[in-house]
Amino acid sequence: MENKKIAKLVSELMNFCLKLGIKHIKSEVEKEAEMIKISIEGSTGCDSVDCNCAEKIERFGKSLNITREAQVDQYYWELAGEDNEYLAGMMIDKAEVSYKDNYLKIVAYRKK
Repeated sequence: MENKKIAKLVSELMNFCLKLGIKHIKSEVEKEAEMIKISIEGSTGCDSVDCNCAEKIERFGKSLNITREAQVDQYYWELAGEDNEYLAGMMIDKAEVSYKDNYLKIVAYRKK
């Protein structure tokens, strides 16, 4: 079941990048003894990202850094669909989101 949850989280992060217009997306999942680290990053030219890019990324970062909720975590992978960054935020312990020089990087951490 843990692998399905990780897959849903990767899907949510990837979906955000695609909707934003990010190209050349790279993703990585590192499963360690105590923590799972999900990294997604990509670049784009200014002209291919809409003008509200910085605001959307800031909002997304805030939604990922809400408090993890055990109840949501338990059932999330069954309920999740598209555009559930708030639910994704309830499944991770912290996230780092940065956008600089047309390069977006998202790193999400989930304790086991």
